[in-house]
Formats: sequence, structure tokens, C-alpha cells
Amino acid sequence: MNMTKQDNSLRRFSLATSVLVLIVAGCTSSRHATQIHQAIAVLDSSDRVESSNAASTLHQFGIESIPQLMRTAQTDTGRKRSKAIFILGQIGDPKICPQFEDLLKRDDPPLPAIDRAIIIDILGEIGGKTYRTLFISMLHSETAPDVKYALANRLSALGDESGTIYLTQHWLSDLETQTDHRQQLAAIALKKLYGVDFGIDVVRWRKWLKEDKGATQHQPAP
Repeated sequence: MNMTKQDNSLRRFSLATSVLVLIVAGCTSSRHATQIHQAIAVLDSSDRVESSNAASTLHQFGIESIPQLMRTAQTDTGRKRSKAIFILGQIGDPKICPQFEDLLKRDDPPLPAIDRAIIIDILGEIGGKTYRTLFISMLHSETAPDVKYALANRLSALGDESGTIYLTQHWLSDLETQTDHRQQLAAIALKKLYGVDFGIDVVRWRKWLKEDKGATQHQPAP
């Protein structure tokens, strides 16, 4: 009889403890949700310190921030949306990928090119070869230069020739038409991609690409 009473007391104590833990967890979760909401509200603040602190808070909360950040990416506009997308990428949870795919394909209204380029980079970073087919398809149909560049960059990193060809032509065009700074960047990119160095001499680059590239195909510079 005494053992039964003791067992019942232990069960009541265990139940009370579980309820208390759930209440505390609920309060903590609610408090975090409020902090996340407040951080998102000032994410696009003109005050750089305030905006930076908000981004740090959201990154610190990690996966807890994802639902509110994703809603911001889906429904907000301008800098706040772009920052929400960027922070989601920093958090890096693979669960965001399907929703990012939907955003990428959305056409009513479509995302600005800069936001689509960021999403492509994030999907490539998290999903890698999973998105190769999608990226190839988009590269052929996309018209925005920033988005095409992001697609080509990711495809080239995956070893896909279509990405490498696009990047090569892009950088050769920069060597021919852009200012000195852009020319230098293009020359560095070509050297990194092919492992040879012709500086900003586009004639030598074109000659080598036409005649000699096979000997050192896609070997990175040392």
C-alpha cells in the first residue's frame, strides 16, 4: 500500500516537472520569436549598427529564425528581402532549399535579378550537384546578366562545360571592352580557371584557347 502511494507521488511529481519544463520552453520560444520579429523589423534600417546587430541576432538564433526570415523573403521587398535571403543562406539549413526553388521559379511577381543570383549561389552551396539540371536549364533561358553569371559560376564549379564556356566568353569580353580594373579582374579569373597567365592580352588568350587549351584543360593555377 505504501509503495503504491509512493509510486503515485513520484508519477505526480514527474508529471508536474514535465508540465513545468513545457511551460518554460514555451515561454522561451515565445520570447525568441518576439526577438526575431523585432530584429527583422529593423533589418533594413538606415542605421548600419542597428541593421548589423539585427542580422547578428537572427544568425545567432539560427534555425529558429528560419520561418520568419522565409516569410520575409517571400512577402517583403527591397533590402529587407535581400538581407533575409542572405541570412538564410548563412544559416545553411538544407530545409530552406525547396522554398528557395519556388522563389526562384516565381513569376508573379518575379524576384529581382540580384535576389535570384543570391538564391542560386545559396542553392549551389548547399545542394551542389542536386541543382545542376535546373541551373543548366536556367542558363539557356535566363536573360539577366547577373543571374546568368551566378548560374555559370556554379555550373563551372561543378565541372559543367556550359558554365565554363559562358564565364570564359564573359571574361574575354571584359578584356576587350572594360576599364583597367575590370580587365585585371577578368585576367585573374581566367588564370585561376585555366592555370596559365596572359595578363590582359586578349589576343593571346583567344589564341591559346583556340589552339592549346587541351594541354592544360581546366587546371587551376598553383
